[in-house]
Amino acid sequence: MSLANVTHDEAINILRNAGPEVILTVKHYRSAAPFLLKGVRQLIPEQEQNMDLVDGNSNNATSAPASGLEPRDERTPSIPSASTTSQSQQHPHQKFLPPFNASSSSSSTAQCDSRIRGTSCGSTPVIDSPCSVGSDGSLSWNGIPRVKRKWVDVVEVPLMMAYITRYIFGTDKIRPNSFEVRGMNGSHTGVVHSPDLAVLSHWIKLISDYIIALTNVKAALLNRQLSSNEQISYMGWVAEGVLNSNQPWQNWTPRFFALKGIHVCVFDKPPIEAKDWNGSHVQGYKTYEAMFRIIKESENVDERQHCFLIQTTGGESRYFSMETRADLLRLESAWHRAVCFTIADLGSKTFHVVHKNLPAAFTIDWTDGFLLKSFASPNYHFIYAFSQLKSSSDDGNSTLKLEFVDPPGTRELVEQVLICPKLQDLLFYMHAFLTAKVASLDPVFLNRGRLS
Repeated sequence: MSLANVTHDEAINILRNAGPEVILTVKHYRSAAPFLLKGVRQLIPEQEQNMDLVDGNSNNATSAPASGLEPRDERTPSIPSASTTSQSQQHPHQKFLPPFNASSSSSSTAQCDSRIRGTSCGSTPVIDSPCSVGSDGSLSWNGIPRVKRKWVDVVEVPLMMAYITRYIFGTDKIRPNSFEVRGMNGSHTGVVHSPDLAVLSHWIKLISDYIIALTNVKAALLNRQLSSNEQISYMGWVAEGVLNSNQPWQNWTPRFFALKGIHVCVFDKPPIEAKDWNGSHVQGYKTYEAMFRIIKESENVDERQHCFLIQTTGGESRYFSMETRADLLRLESAWHRAVCFTIADLGSKTFHVVHKNLPAAFTIDWTDGFLLKSFASPNYHFIYAFSQLKSSSDDGNSTLKLEFVDPPGTRELVEQVLICPKLQDLLFYMHAFLTAKVASLDPVFLNRGRLS
């Protein structure tokens, strides 16, 4: 049946009603090829490999272009009369098309069909592309210019010390099915959207893992220039909630957060060299004079999730948010390790207090626990291990009540009342020592986060 003089719709109807198998004879129309290929040149792979096509005669095999068309006489096509044409009567350029199954999966297209490919089922040859660079170095194919496909970089964002976020910049609103990567040099990808949540999650995790790995490498390189008591144990981006006097809500500003030696450091931009850790642009606190607290979900001030609070002995509070729960827990673990190493190096801290109307020295010691000695006596009034502390309470002003289990192993409690003019400092140090003691019980935990 000839389709030379029928319309497009008529040809479609004929093919639709022709049954599960159709034998077509086609020709290559050289004059139209440059126009047909103009819009798809960049989509054709660079690879090329001659592919033999088998017809009725096994000795008559030719190389086919990407379109599946054969170069033949350009004047008129050769049309078979019907599907009843025998194999011995087939035109040497006829192609057998396997039945099309609309319900078959995409993987079925990879199945080998030796009738078409002319190869064994174990191989997957790549058809010769008229728009790829030839293996012989030729720059044209049948008069058609070849084009080597390559990717065009729209934007490039270095992942070293970068961060990925799903939040709209400066707000607590999450973009649906989207994320953005921002580099330390100010570059950013723009909003990347994916309708598939699984694909979105995969990309976010993949990029986040790369950023963490590269940032840890940078920290390890910086540690080579630092002394043993100034080692960096954590670096990463957080978002800080900043209140505005003229607005009822808070804006969110990216900050670079780091734990270095005994200090907590907050930067507006990441430190690149060792000298960048000093200066007025760095806001720092000592870990034992600051308290880290994860905010419960019911306490969040807005829609930002995974928040934590940093409180200092000076009465300052800073509210931060992390991108994921895993990021928050990673920072919490790094904080506990940093506090443990810092307190172990510090050893002890002594405060002037009043105990039973007598001036005394109250010492928190890394090895011995809680010790009290009156200035009027060379002997200690009490010594309690950390494990003996049962509870504590204060009036928010100067009075601290401590309950200890005494003697150890019993249920008897002894209350000690201390009056300290620097009560807040004392409470922060107590919290730091107790946190460090708990962390020190797990050596594996302490060694897990070393960046070296």
